[in-house]
Amino acid sequence: MHPIVDALKLSPQQLDAISGLRGDALITAGAGTGKTRTLTARFLQLLADGVPLRRIVAITFTRKAAREMRNRIRQQIWDYLARTDLDEQERQRWRRIVIAMDAARISTIHSLCREILQTHPAEAMVDPHFQTLDEGKMLLLQNEVVTRSLMIAADHPLLAVLIGDVGERLVRLAVMQMLQAGAEGEAVLLRLHDDPQVQLARWEQWLLARQRQRLQNLMRTQDWQAALDLLSAVSPFSGKDKLAIQRTHALKALDFLESAGEGALFRHGVALLQQITLSGGSQRNWPGGKEQIAEIKAAIKILRAPFGSIKKPGPEAWLGQTLNDLDAHNAVALLRLKAIVLLAFRIYREAKREQQMLDYDDLETLALRLLDENAYVRSYWRQQVQALLVDEFQDTNARQSRLLALLNGDRGKRFLVGDAKQSIYRFRGANVAVFRDIGSKFAENGARVTALDETYRADEPLVHGLNTLLKSTLGHGEHPWEAPFVPLVPARRTAPGCKSPVSIELLLSQGARRDGSLKRAAQAAVARLQELFAAGKCTPKDVAILTRASSSFSAYEDALDDAGIPFLTLAGRGFYRRPEIRDLLIVLRAAADPTDDLALTGALRSPGLGLSDVSLFQLAQQRDDWRRSDTLPDKISHPVSLWQSLATPPEIMEIEEVMRARRAHNLLITLHDQVGRAPAADLLKYYIDEVDYLGILVAAGQDRAMRNVMKLLDDIQRAGIVPVSEVNDYVKSVRDVGVREGEAAVVAEGVVQIMTVHRAKGLEFPVVVLGDITYEHQSIPDMLFLDGQISWKLSDPANSQKRPVLYEALLQEERMKEDAEQKRLFYVAATRAESFLLMNGALGRRVRGWLKWVSAVLPDLPETFEGDAIVSTECELSEGTIIRCSQVGNSWQPGKSKLHFGSKPPDAESPFLSGLLPARTIREEILDDKQKASERKPEQRVWRISSIEGVRARAPSWIVGKLIHRAIEFERFPDDSKFDAWLMASARSMGLSDKATIRNALQRTHRILQNLQASPLWKTVLAAEERFHELPYAYRTASGRSDRGTIDLVYHTGNHWVIVDF
Repeated sequence: MHPIVDALKLSPQQLDAISGLRGDALITAGAGTGKTRTLTARFLQLLADGVPLRRIVAITFTRKAAREMRNRIRQQIWDYLARTDLDEQERQRWRRIVIAMDAARISTIHSLCREILQTHPAEAMVDPHFQTLDEGKMLLLQNEVVTRSLMIAADHPLLAVLIGDVGERLVRLAVMQMLQAGAEGEAVLLRLHDDPQVQLARWEQWLLARQRQRLQNLMRTQDWQAALDLLSAVSPFSGKDKLAIQRTHALKALDFLESAGEGALFRHGVALLQQITLSGGSQRNWPGGKEQIAEIKAAIKILRAPFGSIKKPGPEAWLGQTLNDLDAHNAVALLRLKAIVLLAFRIYREAKREQQMLDYDDLETLALRLLDENAYVRSYWRQQVQALLVDEFQDTNARQSRLLALLNGDRGKRFLVGDAKQSIYRFRGANVAVFRDIGSKFAENGARVTALDETYRADEPLVHGLNTLLKSTLGHGEHPWEAPFVPLVPARRTAPGCKSPVSIELLLSQGARRDGSLKRAAQAAVARLQELFAAGKCTPKDVAILTRASSSFSAYEDALDDAGIPFLTLAGRGFYRRPEIRDLLIVLRAAADPTDDLALTGALRSPGLGLSDVSLFQLAQQRDDWRRSDTLPDKISHPVSLWQSLATPPEIMEIEEVMRARRAHNLLITLHDQVGRAPAADLLKYYIDEVDYLGILVAAGQDRAMRNVMKLLDDIQRAGIVPVSEVNDYVKSVRDVGVREGEAAVVAEGVVQIMTVHRAKGLEFPVVVLGDITYEHQSIPDMLFLDGQISWKLSDPANSQKRPVLYEALLQEERMKEDAEQKRLFYVAATRAESFLLMNGALGRRVRGWLKWVSAVLPDLPETFEGDAIVSTECELSEGTIIRCSQVGNSWQPGKSKLHFGSKPPDAESPFLSGLLPARTIREEILDDKQKASERKPEQRVWRISSIEGVRARAPSWIVGKLIHRAIEFERFPDDSKFDAWLMASARSMGLSDKATIRNALQRTHRILQNLQASPLWKTVLAAEERFHELPYAYRTASGRSDRGTIDLVYHTGNHWVIVDF
């Protein structure tokens, strides 16, 4: 190995993965086994071997991962150049490489596709200056396309019949689903035959083959074979015994099932099993008596369970069915849907072409087609690529794998790194079967397949415990969509952070969610964390709470908040459901249409406008009186709305409320006049400044809400939305999608972090809480397309339980694939822990979610009990690993005492200062040094605040206040020659761009600072022994009321502290 690679100190496994490579290689890397280090080492070894930098292509899953890899390689080279034993030629060679690192082809697959297309725009038939359509804008555009398509379809008689038949909602969802599926969705519909009868015949052929395959898989299972052996081995004394008759029927049914290759006789076997009952059975008719009867019934139950009964069909009942009338209905309906979807694709392509845009699906499809069909382009890129490194290969799809194969040719250039067990992006097209298939092909062709199973992340007891849990969960991977379990081997015996004799705990509360069971479980989990904190075993910064869905966040946020523990929520899909975000969005709706009574009511009730419920009732009562009246006051006309009532407040309203109402009316008029003229972000910013919305949130201690408001402004600005009407469409479109890359968020210091498992991918924490482990997503999709087949969930008005058989077949496969994905998600979640894993949730009437798999390896789940304590038992999960199982008493409540964390000013001896508690003022942009160094991402430009036309140029007061506070903190005053330049730069950094507004901010800041400088107070401050600027505090009064905020200045003089509020 070259010395630059030796410096990485690779383990024997990692070294073996990159040594002596002469062809393709697949590295399967379990959680914490150092795959990034191995990939970096391979890149450096290629450089050391003389491969030109631009001829190495490294593909990462996210842009963040690409930045980190580039910076890691760059740092290794700089470290190597720092050596004193290098000769000049070697030094100059590596210096040229490090200088050129920004040009290295380290990027996502979509960035590579973009480069391929932009290198050959004529051959690809794309605009050479095309832009990539980001996800938010893509969803907005697709939503517009669907609406236009349905409007056109409504004028076509046959298509209008479809919309009237299944409903506009289902058609809209289906068209949107197909557009989001891109080329794959379009291809499925294009394969539909124009003759419904021919299509039905195709479906029947596919269904028969799938039923045979599924039955064979069922009959190969261990439980099935054991049940069959038992029934075949026993013999009753009397063949007339009721149970003996059922046994005979079962064996006959099994004979039919065994004939799966001969026509459809097996369907008759399924029907026979569904007719079997488990009643009867006399002890005197069986050699084994009562015990044998129980065994036979259990065996028959195992055989019958997948199919259920005639009255209550089981999940595999479709195995005994043929296509029904709903399938025939589907064949016709889908042909009509096909026409609408193809129209939508045509409109969508035209819209993208007009905007010179390509979406992610286009990048993949066009690049693949170009490489596949153009021999010159394919040859050019194969010469360009001498080495192809791919990280997170388990998250690729078949199309991406095909593109990589075309770049590779038969030259053995691929170095693929991944872990099938960590494939958790199926909802974005990732297919774990691609990873497994490549592994099989590599092994067959003699390519290197290396396993990294030595983990450097977790303690030895935790690793052994996780192996026990995860082996039971993942299994052997019988199906292509499953990932077989591979045990991890601990590389270290001691661990930093939290140390505990028990490394895994299960903490449950009993009862329904609606009765507060999840809330009680979260409170118990936080109480357990408090114990660890108090014992000094870990601190808040060591802890991450991971959940499957952001809907589970609130229970843990409330519990941490009540306990006074600082936390940061890395908001996912729940961001737009936050109350402060809903308040602002409803204000925009009211500004766009003040006659929308519902929107106006929400706006008036929001903290910014703040009308009381009584005043709202009085306004509504006056509106209703006018509606019933034949004579209306001047300037009031039908139809009467709440807006007209607001313009003329009733006399019975209190004077303060009248003033609020008039202020709200005037403000909404100003906003409404600018709708369609000013960008939505400017309107929203104007409203926030006018009502001092941020000040309201700060005064209420809602620092997190304040950050969310600023994020909303930034989101709307970056989305480029001008019409206010589009804001709600945009929010509705992106609310449940999230960022396409799914990259983990930045790591904050000193706080407990709450995030989804997907956001935690690639991260690790000393203590991990798996929250709400009984969560289960129950929705059933309206449309399914899998393996080239498509079916709609149509229903029969006469039988609500009846569905198309093809849909049932696809649904069963979808459930199995989704179940396998959830098992992999559990693997990813559990393996984020370094030292301690706490699994927490609410146990209802039946075991749900991840708890199903956890309970499989436990002797018993904790029993419910009445009481105000938490009762725990311990058992050995594996050799040397103890798991503690705890149950929260039904009447348990968290203790009154609270723990608080943070730093205090020195010498805080006075009675007041001793009552100061650090506020939970956490900024999401705070990064630790390691994260800053690894990312080095250019700072985002803040969107600009400009004056709304016709409104006097006046800088928002909160910006002037921030400028003054910043100047005082850094002792910048007008008598400094560089002050004006510094102040102007600060004003621009806060978003001001209009010259008149900036001038106003500077004038007001100058005046106030000059007054301060001239005051005796400032001379005293300058002479102080110690002083602290912008000091967060939380203070609890004797009555128990809490107050929190930020002290402008605290200084120490003589023997006392002085607090200054500017």
